[in-house]
Parts: sequence; C-alpha cells; structure tokens
Amino acid sequence: MEDSVQIEDNCLLSGDVHISKGSALMSNNELIGHIRMGRHCAIARNVTFQGLNHVMSKAGINFKLYKDIVKEELGHTSKGPIVIGNDVWIGIRAIILSGVKIGDGAIVGAGAVVTKDVQPYEIVGGVPARHLKWRFPRHIRNQFLEINGGWSEEKQIL
Repeated sequence: MEDSVQIEDNCLLSGDVHISKGSALMSNNELIGHIRMGRHCAIARNVTFQGLNHVMSKAGINFKLYKDIVKEELGHTSKGPIVIGNDVWIGIRAIILSGVKIGDGAIVGAGAVVTKDVQPYEIVGGVPARHLKWRFPRHIRNQFLEINGGWSEEKQIL
C-alpha cells in the first residue's frame, strides 16, 4: 500500500495485492489473488477482483471436501495477475477476472464482468464487458499516452 490510499469498510485484500498512491476503494470490495493497481484509481462499492479460481479439472471443486476425501490441497487456478493502470474508474458491482489488464484512464461500467483486456481510455460495460466507446478521439488518447508515459514511476509497479 502506498501513501494516500483510501480503503473504506469491509474490503477484503487476500493475496499479493499492491495499491498505488492516491487510489480509493469504497466499501465492500474484494481483491483476491495477484493484483496491481496504479495511481489515482476510483473503485466503487462491491467490486470484485477475482484473481484466483477453483480448479475444475479435479474430481471435486470444494476445498474442504477435496482435502477430507483426497487428503490433498485442491489449489487454485489463475490466468495471471490483474493489472489496473492509473486513473481508472471501476463502477459499482463490476467483476474483474484473472489475467485482465485495464489501461490508463479506462472506465468499467457498473455491473460489468471484465474477461478481456481493456485499452487505455476505453469505456466498457456489460456481461461480458464489451467496448462501448472511447473517452477521447484517437489523437487525444495518443497525446495522453505520450504525456502520461510520465506516470513512469507508476509503470514500474505494473
């Protein structure tokens, strides 16, 4: 956790979670698994970052049942870390799945289920999340990306 991070009540952080300076998590968020969040992100209430999942190729999918019967740990599966860029806004009750990268300045709509990468300054929504529109025309996005390459120290953690 870096300086000036705001985490409200009932948030669960479980795993290798890094939240950068100035980011804010409203109440009841779950960050599970390997998650990297850039600077100045705004995360609404009840957002889930699901970086780990059940292994579905085994005889059972319940961790306790598997340990009691098979006498082994079931373990988890993941498609990789969840990486959130800088200045990202994620709406209420969105779900971000493992292996997803969300670019700088992107917006994820309320209730979206994000299964694929989101480009910088892209707005996505729906189940599964799909492209809705761009926040700015291409030439403006390119200028922001050139200028914000100056997020350099932030990029080091992502």
